[in-house]
Amino acid sequence: MRTSDLIVVAAGIISSTTAASAAVVAVSLPEPLDVWTDFLNRSFSLDIDQNSSADFTFLATYSEASVRTERANRVAIEVDPPPDLGGPLTSFPLGALIGADMAFPLEFRSADHFGDGFVEEGELLGISIVICFDSCSFTPFAEGRAYAGFEFERNGLKHYGYFDLSGAPNSRGVTLYGWGWETEPATPIAAGAIPEPSTAAYVGGSAFLLLQRNAQTRKQNNKALQRTASGLLVSTLGLIRRFLGFVGAHSRP
Repeated sequence: MRTSDLIVVAAGIISSTTAASAAVVAVSLPEPLDVWTDFLNRSFSLDIDQNSSADFTFLATYSEASVRTERANRVAIEVDPPPDLGGPLTSFPLGALIGADMAFPLEFRSADHFGDGFVEEGELLGISIVICFDSCSFTPFAEGRAYAGFEFERNGLKHYGYFDLSGAPNSRGVTLYGWGWETEPATPIAAGAIPEPSTAAYVGGSAFLLLQRNAQTRKQNNKALQRTASGLLVSTLGLIRRFLGFVGAHSRP
């Protein structure tokens, strides 16, 4: 039996054709994706540069929406105060620069920030976006549409990009509209940047991968999740929630 089912959904890609300067690739999903907390433990994997390898995976469990950084890739977080146990995915306004020179407390981190920074296949390690208990009040995207920053490796070199996301107060997750990335290595990108109209061309492709894990894989991943700080919090909240009888489903805002 296969341990996963891979579903490929075509996404529109607009890329700059300017060879002499840095070029932005922007991806717009044909349909926005809701990464909502529920009782199904779903995962949605993204192939940023279309090399048939997942670079980031958005995770949705019954009490948290988060993003997993595949391999040594990282996302921008706002670092928690000491003792610094990590921090949530941070949001950037339109036009904010995302790159290596971000000022503290913003920092690129792996989902495996308690280990060696490399996320192995099968580990369910996530950086929080939305945390739910009886209500969902924690999310850096409560103000609406904004951008998350990421850093990923391509051919051994670091590239920067953004996720186009929106949320709302007390929502059960976030909505992903697409992403963009800078093709020039080590070059910052402006949040929400798209190619100039005079230098843009449409490129067809399949950049969006939805990965649905089966029950056995989810069971193994849940054990891994419980070994992380985020997982301990999620597990504790889940036990309290069950004890208090908060088992009803919540409607979307």
